[in-house]
Amino acid sequence: MAQVKVQGTDKGQAEHPRVALCTSALREKLLEDALVAAAKLGFPGVEVWGREPHVGEVYDYNRSRQCKRLCEERSLEIVAFGSYLRFGATRKVQDGVDLLETLQTAHALRAPIVRVWASDIPSAAADSKLWHAAIVEARDAAARSRKLGITIAVEMHDDTLADTADSARRFVDECECDNLRLNYQPAGRNGLDDPLERLSKVMDYVVHVHAQNYAALAGPNGEGPRRATLTGGLVNFEALVDLLVAKNYRGWIAVAAAPIEGDGKMNSLAADLAYLKALLRH
Repeated sequence: MAQVKVQGTDKGQAEHPRVALCTSALREKLLEDALVAAAKLGFPGVEVWGREPHVGEVYDYNRSRQCKRLCEERSLEIVAFGSYLRFGATRKVQDGVDLLETLQTAHALRAPIVRVWASDIPSAAADSKLWHAAIVEARDAAARSRKLGITIAVEMHDDTLADTADSARRFVDECECDNLRLNYQPAGRNGLDDPLERLSKVMDYVVHVHAQNYAALAGPNGEGPRRATLTGGLVNFEALVDLLVAKNYRGWIAVAAAPIEGDGKMNSLAADLAYLKALLRH
């Protein structure tokens, strides 16, 4: 099958990228409170977190439609559903996450994109059997999603089959599904891609972007990454945004996390929003 290169999705297309908020950044709040906060901060769109206490992993029509209504009342566009659907899972992390229920939830939300995961094994450690299993599941999900007008976005996350630019491209290429693309985010672990080179390699496949930065990357001895503001970390977001704009990316850039909890969180998210909007204006 010929490769189809997609920039963004038909729904919500604009003349330039726009900035959304992943409600997972406000995971300590109930759904309505998180949406009130997103609107108060000035975000025009949200990626709805696919876990409690926002929209859970089990399909609930009334709850999904309530989320849709709450967003409409606050002029928030639902730009993606941040699910925990995982293709080729090897551990019990997949318990309670079902493909059909995930798609039903996304459809009820009218979310054009569903964020998913490519297994739970780093690409360098995965054998051909695992790759095959994950690809088969991904193809099935893409076929079912296509009927609903939904694009599947595989998150470029550490310790998955899409943890590097090369492995993420391989996953999309082997799936050969025009509605299965990538959710770009910088790597959070030492020894993986340079952020700009990573984006350059996958740009033709990116339909969604997570904006998050690090004061320090995860190390080889189990040390987790330390988060930073978009302006104060290791990742040069000005260069990333310049590349997105130069390549005519028309999707959303979603602020994915805040490095500050408690009283400073809202100010941190507001600063990240203002920074991205300033980059997109110049």
